[in-house]
Amino acid sequence: MNRSSVNLAVLASILFVVSHKTQSFAGEELPAGATRRIHVELDAGKEGLASLAAFSDGNRIAFGTTDGRVVIYDVKQKKITRQFGDRKSYVERVAVSPNGKRLAWVRDFEPVAVVDLSSGKEYKCPVDTEQVFIERLSFSPDGNRLAVLDDEAGAFVWSIGSATHWKSPQRATTIGFFPDGKTVAVGFNSVRLLKPESGDLIRELSSVEGLVGGFAFLPSGRLAATDGSCRGSKLRIWDVKSGEQLAAHKLDRAHSTGDPLVQSPDGQVLVLTGHQRMQFLETKTGQILATKSFRKRGSRRLAFIDSGRSFITIREGDSDATIWDTAHVLGRALPLDENAR
Repeated sequence: MNRSSVNLAVLASILFVVSHKTQSFAGEELPAGATRRIHVELDAGKEGLASLAAFSDGNRIAFGTTDGRVVIYDVKQKKITRQFGDRKSYVERVAVSPNGKRLAWVRDFEPVAVVDLSSGKEYKCPVDTEQVFIERLSFSPDGNRLAVLDDEAGAFVWSIGSATHWKSPQRATTIGFFPDGKTVAVGFNSVRLLKPESGDLIRELSSVEGLVGGFAFLPSGRLAATDGSCRGSKLRIWDVKSGEQLAAHKLDRAHSTGDPLVQSPDGQVLVLTGHQRMQFLETKTGQILATKSFRKRGSRRLAFIDSGRSFITIREGDSDATIWDTAHVLGRALPLDENAR
């Protein structure tokens, strides 16, 4: 999408209504494995959803829209419970803190913003990001820091509510916090583990071919990452404490650095997202559990909800999101292995 082509005057007239239907809006039945659609009804010809993030409670979802709004949708109540923004511009990314207390977003040509959901207080990031497209937003577990990645391979970590931040001296293709909050991982042509308060190097994980595509932070102190080069792509898993590479599974498709790597809540399933299909892999073996293909091309986003029993997908620009039954898509229920938690 050409961001500069967004007509704010026209977008101001968009009608934003949520409806719930078991059929698509042309009368087409839901595809196999899908249980429901969440529809954002807009004026004819207008675009819709741009980004999403799930709360750790497994019930609420944050959506960013192309008309500049960020909304929180409650799956059980089947309604929007909160809304932020006033139809300014495209919401590039949204993120929710693991503790569910803060919400972050970034709109076109605006600084990154964070809101405290209990007090309503909003914080603006002091780092100038108005001339770049933001690829990743990632909170620390306590919600006090935010890692940011842009499309020009720049990355930084901001201490929310202050001017304090540090920038990665190396280029980056992905960034994220470990669940314990003690380490930030930055990927490019290696994986660098950094101190969240300073950016100082803790350890570098090598054996990467090409560029790192995405991270997943697994139980028992393990890190999974995809990489890709002209020789193909691999899913690699390291023991973070020792730096030892535990596995390297060859992938049957390239994983773009712009496509997130999504993990199930128990870490046993990883999803390679893409423009026309998604692959579900067993983390332990790298085995393909399922492939979900889509008729229409487009940038897609996925998030697990309901403790991994369901997941939700959007295609950037569409006005509806789809909820899927995980067991139906995978052909088996989670967890895959009770002992692998």
